[in-house]
Amino acid sequence: VLTTAMVGRFGAVEVASVGLATLLQITSSMVIAAAGTGAGALVAHAYGARDKERARQIAGQALVMGFTASIFAAMLCYHAGRALIAFASPDKAVVDMASGFIAMMAFFLPFMSVTSVCLASVRATGKTRVAMCVAVIGQLLSLSVTYSCLFIFKIGVHGAIFGMSASWVAASLMSIIAVRSQYTVGLRLKHILPVRKEVIKDILKISMPAAFEQIAIQSGRVAFALLMATAGATQYAGHNVALQIESISFMPGMAFGIAAMTLVGQNLGRGLPHRAKQYAWLTCIVCAVLMGLIGILFFVFAEQLTRFFIDDPEVLKWGAGCVRISGVEQIFLAIGMVLPGVLRGAGDATSAM
Repeated sequence: VLTTAMVGRFGAVEVASVGLATLLQITSSMVIAAAGTGAGALVAHAYGARDKERARQIAGQALVMGFTASIFAAMLCYHAGRALIAFASPDKAVVDMASGFIAMMAFFLPFMSVTSVCLASVRATGKTRVAMCVAVIGQLLSLSVTYSCLFIFKIGVHGAIFGMSASWVAASLMSIIAVRSQYTVGLRLKHILPVRKEVIKDILKISMPAAFEQIAIQSGRVAFALLMATAGATQYAGHNVALQIESISFMPGMAFGIAAMTLVGQNLGRGLPHRAKQYAWLTCIVCAVLMGLIGILFFVFAEQLTRFFIDDPEVLKWGAGCVRISGVEQIFLAIGMVLPGVLRGAGDATSAM
């Protein structure tokens, strides 16, 4: 959100370019993160059953899977990124700038994969504060580097990509330290290598449906963005600003989805299905109420929130309209983010898909 606000000072073309490049990068990383989703559900179940050695093996094999997938995704983004962006936008300035961004970001996808899988395993043990600290430190570094590049060294909007890349590298190193700690998973090299086919097979039972779920979601998101981009840089910039504002509401949705998966998985692992069911409904209800309140704020203060990012009156008009629409959907979004977490915690990723 803050990165978009800083880039917004440079104009609509810059916001649209960073938005398109980031969209492709996030799409790739979310599909790769499916290995972490499968690991998280299985680690929670093993942790609830007090089988820590199995939890470590699952985390280690998921790390191998995620890292391998990220190499292929990085190659695809690097070689096909420009074609996708050129298909999306008729604006040559946007195509040239966004293509350069996605080529730079592709090199850092493996770092994102490591962070995603490691922190999914850490959260599954219930130590969500550790994952929070990694995220906070990583984002503070990102903002510091981005601000310095944009406004002190004045190297242009490429500074935003430098900032994000720095945070991914730092976060991957911190997440490895976190997952190695005996306080969380206690992962060691022997759990990563050699490759254990039987453990990977168990992970794939949840990870494959989770990957296809993300492919469905992210493909729809990309297709929608490609359609939006054809409307022009101004309209897409407004849409991108609205997405950044709406992403504030994703935080409780994602958080309660993770909580639901962890609590349901751990309680099923302990042989307490009635407690798992109670946590499933409680997380859903609390999240729906919280996101409903956020939706009211979005609807009432749409213009003020949009103005925080950009002053262009045309972008402001489109952005505020999109923010108001997003306010209406919040309760439904909450249900759609929490209940799939419940299903994954129960080992039923296919229904979520």
